[in-house]
Amino acid sequence: MLEKNTLPHIFITTNHSGKMKGMVSINTSTLNNPFCTKQRKNPDIICSSCYAAKFEQYRPNTKETYTKNAEILTTRPLKPHEIPRLNHLYCRFNSYGELHNSIHFKNLVTIAEHNPQTRFALWTKRLNLVTGNIPDNFTIVYSNPHRTNPMTTIPDNADIVFNVINKKNDTEINCQNKCIDCLICYTEKNRIIYESLK
Repeated sequence: MLEKNTLPHIFITTNHSGKMKGMVSINTSTLNNPFCTKQRKNPDIICSSCYAAKFEQYRPNTKETYTKNAEILTTRPLKPHEIPRLNHLYCRFNSYGELHNSIHFKNLVTIAEHNPQTRFALWTKRLNLVTGNIPDNFTIVYSNPHRTNPMTTIPDNADIVFNVINKKNDTEINCQNKCIDCLICYTEKNRIIYESLK
C-alpha cells in the first residue's frame, strides 16, 4: 500500500508567466502525444511552431510532470482519490499539450463535474473526441490550426473558435490581454477569438 503522500496525483500548474500569469492549468506532455508529434511536422499549421514542445525540451522537470499527468489522465477513468479539488475560479485544460484520446476527455469532464465552483476551458484541435454530456462550467475552445485561414463559424462540439493569425492579416485582434484580465474564453460562448501570431 502506498503512503498517502506518494499516491499518484494530477499536477496543477499555478506559476504561469506572460499571458497566462494569474491562471492555473492542467496539462499533459506534447512530446509524448502521437497526435502532437504528427502535427508538428506539418509546416502549414500552427503546430509547427509549438511553444509547448520547445518549453518542455528545455525544462525536463516540466516534461516529467506533464508525462505523469498523461499517465493518470489518458489510460483509464480517474479513481476518486485522483480527482483534484480546486480552490480556483478558473482553470485551463491544455495550456500545454492536447487531448490524447477519449479517456482523457472524459476524465477532464469528471474533473469539471467535481469542481462546479470552477470555470474550465479546454483548448483542443480534436473535436472528434468531444462527446457526451458536458457540464455547464466547461467551455470547449476549438483551436484552429490554420494561421492563414481564420474561421468565422463555430464547428459542432465547440463553444468558441480561437484563431492565431499572421500579423499582416487585417482581422481585428480581440485577444491581446492577460487571460485573467479578459476571461472571455471562460465566461462566454459563441465567440470567435483572434490572437496575433507571436
